[in-house]
Amino acid sequence: MPWYRSGMVSMRYAGVAVATIGVVWFAWPGLARVSLHVDFASATDYVAVRWDRGRGYDPDFVEVRQVPADGTVTVTVPTTTRSVRIDPRVGPGDVDIAAIRVSGLFTWGRWDAANSFAGWRPAGDAKRLMHSSNLRVVSAGAWPQISHRGIGKVVRRTVRIERWIVTSAVALFVVLLGFLGSGRRRQGRVRAHASRATRVGRRENVNVAGLALGVGSLVLFGAVAWGLYAWLRQPPETGYDDAGGAYSLSFIDWRGARLSGQRGPLRMLIDPWTFYRPAPGQRTEHFLIDEHGFRDGVPAGDAPLLAVLGGSATFGYGLKPGEQTICGRLGDALGMRPINAGVPGFLSGQELSHMVHRVDPVRPAHYVVFNGWNDLVGMLERPARPVAVNGMFFAFTDRLRNDYLDEAGADADDAFRITWPPSGVGDAVFRCAFEYVSNLERMKAWAHERGATFLVAFQPIVFHRERRSPSEARIEFNRQRVAEYFRFLDIAAEMCRTAGISFVDVGADARVRTADDTLFLDPVHLTAAGCRVVADVLADRFAENRVLGR
Repeated sequence: MPWYRSGMVSMRYAGVAVATIGVVWFAWPGLARVSLHVDFASATDYVAVRWDRGRGYDPDFVEVRQVPADGTVTVTVPTTTRSVRIDPRVGPGDVDIAAIRVSGLFTWGRWDAANSFAGWRPAGDAKRLMHSSNLRVVSAGAWPQISHRGIGKVVRRTVRIERWIVTSAVALFVVLLGFLGSGRRRQGRVRAHASRATRVGRRENVNVAGLALGVGSLVLFGAVAWGLYAWLRQPPETGYDDAGGAYSLSFIDWRGARLSGQRGPLRMLIDPWTFYRPAPGQRTEHFLIDEHGFRDGVPAGDAPLLAVLGGSATFGYGLKPGEQTICGRLGDALGMRPINAGVPGFLSGQELSHMVHRVDPVRPAHYVVFNGWNDLVGMLERPARPVAVNGMFFAFTDRLRNDYLDEAGADADDAFRITWPPSGVGDAVFRCAFEYVSNLERMKAWAHERGATFLVAFQPIVFHRERRSPSEARIEFNRQRVAEYFRFLDIAAEMCRTAGISFVDVGADARVRTADDTLFLDPVHLTAAGCRVVADVLADRFAENRVLGR
């Protein structure tokens, strides 16, 4: 029988052909689509989508799209893309990005970030609102941006899903054709055998074992195909602070009831003194929170206690399991028992209250405050992005203020308005620095009253670095805000000298500026190497005078 008339042989050749085509198809880089649904609150109605193929955000790879009536903008992106940046070129007003989707050209394989925005990082003036799954962008004179550094993985995974579906369907079709072709010939042979057997008085049965083998092969093939599809369909890796990331937040009340839609592993408890703080008694793969609400607890022993206060950089945002925070490394270097009292998002006023009401009961012998960035950004952007849980703190204060004005009359507005000291100063950065140092002065007074030393460490940012690593070089932020922070530190330093507050400008140290290691995960949060360098700078400051600020 010729080879082309044999069902099993033709099926083998067809399988080899399909496999060859599949390998070539899988090797081709291919294309995917990035779609976003945009709702504008201003008259501007277009966005720019840029992608980086390893040469930075090259102007040659920019697509500007008009926003149609349904608000969905779609661009085609090559799988060689390393990162994607979306610039909603808004004028005065806001724009809400309600959904972002990466899909294959046939939309079979897709990754949908409609409700999580996993991996998308705000840059410039982009804000993720705490009470909304949308990503809100507020224009401040420059084009705000959101970007995804790992979009290449998402695009490649999406395209693989689509290709696997198509290849599996073709391969399954070929297998079925082979079995059907061989089945017809086998059926003819069976009939012939049956006729001959009837003549000689015996019966020949159909090959049940062969049929079972064919069905079993199809089932096994389908199971393998589904397993690979499920593996390829897994969502991309999330960042430490993305929705579902290791350090994303959730908010609860004193009974443990959830207060917002955020469902992160780091639970924040509503607090009467600081409005929120880490809920006691938490343990995940990345961190432990003790009964006091301190990360890593209060070590046992007789060595002096060293309390380090601050925001998320102090807390250790982004550190992997087993990596030490600034507090832990500093305690080891000084031979003290470290207490990590950092709380993500805290400003100096909250740190002052935290110090008095939550940290003081364990009676630290030394206080270090590692902060600065949150005070500038938090106070400058408060009108656009209220701090606290879902902005409810300021919503309640606004409600009380409105009730007061309704009762007292509109001309009571001036009497009720909060003013920044000193009055008459219109410089926003100066006002932020004044408020910041005022809180530091109160913290110093409390520490000395309790017999403890007090040291302020101005928080460095990645733009202090003179030699940045390749990953640090890709970090972007609003340059105007960076310049304002440097000026904020200069003003705060002069005020601290005047007030007699011991401080160290960590970003000015040569070890931070010129280290070869990657010290920053993003503009403000430190890697394990960054924590080590900062701890070394602070340890040297302690060595200069073990009784600081006395």
